[in-house]
Amino acid sequence: MADTTNGSQDHLDISKIRKIPEAALNLRRQFDGERCMISLDGELRHGNADVLFEEAVRIYESGTKSLVLDWRDLTYCDTAGLQSLVQIYKYVQNEQELELILFTGEGNLLDTLRTCRFDKFINISHDKNDLDGNWQQD
Repeated sequence: MADTTNGSQDHLDISKIRKIPEAALNLRRQFDGERCMISLDGELRHGNADVLFEEAVRIYESGTKSLVLDWRDLTYCDTAGLQSLVQIYKYVQNEQELELILFTGEGNLLDTLRTCRFDKFINISHDKNDLDGNWQQD
């Protein structure tokens, strides 16, 4: 907004800036023996990405050996969301016998992960057979 009424320079009225609402992210846990699947629904972004890392650590510390992150219903993921994935990967690399699988459908998110070369160090799948099991809701 320009303030031209008294000849002063242009300025931005911060009170008129529309704030972006906090994005919703839902996590649903299911278990199959020593495997856990966390299904994400919504947007994984700055402001909520740390929740995913913290939940993954809790799951591993509870005795789970294999974690499947189901990103099929994720509608958006920014660099903070990708960073949380890298943090989980690093955590798994520092521990013996832990496994991380990222399950996602074909589309823009999978293309982004491949472009960023995540598929070179994280097990990324879109084969529904990888989800076979007797999954029970937490």
